[in-house]
Amino acid sequence: MRYFIWLLVLLFLEPISSGGQNKTFEKLIKEYDVKEAICGIEERSPVAFWNAVWQNNGRLAKLTKAVEKGTDAAIKEKRNLWEAHVLSEHHYSTLPLVDGWGRVSDTLYADLGIRNVFKDVSIAFVIDDNYNAFTLPDGRIFIADTLILSDDFNYKNILGITAHEVAHFLLQHTFSNAYETQCKLQTNQIVAGIASAVNVAANAYAQANGAVDGGSWDSVEKTTISLFENAQNDALGRFKYKFSREQEIEADIIAYRFLEFVGYGGQHYIDALKTLNTVDEGMKADKGSTHPTTTFRIALLEYMKSKDDE
Repeated sequence: MRYFIWLLVLLFLEPISSGGQNKTFEKLIKEYDVKEAICGIEERSPVAFWNAVWQNNGRLAKLTKAVEKGTDAAIKEKRNLWEAHVLSEHHYSTLPLVDGWGRVSDTLYADLGIRNVFKDVSIAFVIDDNYNAFTLPDGRIFIADTLILSDDFNYKNILGITAHEVAHFLLQHTFSNAYETQCKLQTNQIVAGIASAVNVAANAYAQANGAVDGGSWDSVEKTTISLFENAQNDALGRFKYKFSREQEIEADIIAYRFLEFVGYGGQHYIDALKTLNTVDEGMKADKGSTHPTTTFRIALLEYMKSKDDE
């Protein structure tokens, strides 16, 4: 009898749980799907696909507008600082490259068409035991040789994975994160300025009342410099080369749509995620990770596919 009651409870809760997840999927698809943006453009033209994606992305437009404001000139000047920070901490920029795979990268360039949109994009293969791929903010995309050499992945899987990385670069996800951190830095500097002003005022009051001598200003200067340095270091410390959950999902949806658009079928990207979820422990997000679990990402794309097939 107890078993029967628990069975009824589970049967009752399952639709609620499934319905809640479907609502989450619907919200994410509404926010990040590019289906409408690519509807009606030249059939199977990768260049037209990528142009439609970035030109119709509201988040990218908002970021670009914010950075181009005169009041945000300092942010533009600091972009090199953020990129240097990213490149210095990212191990893929130091891994050994694989020689002699130019034909593979040329094929990917041709099928992606991305160099006709942004000529500085480059694809390189690195020697790495992990099943992984990364894009850096300067347009370099690295693919682990493990993916290419593995029998578990076919070319269409690799094309989808690369399209995912292209989406990260195209939509400037790294710089978007850096911009948010820069805004935090500006807030820190305001706080540092207030703290410095209080410190200066307190010292002036103490000196006027004979509590300290003139040499105390050296200490005030050091404290002020320290406050602003701490503000800078705090913001840089908060910036990590990791994409947010939403950015990963956005890149997933775009990779799926790209394979659909060029005629290969988005199922190949779903299959790539399934394989990665099996062979690479690093794809299984821990608690507190900035990444959604691969299982969630797969379920989202499968839900989107089911809606397309209706």
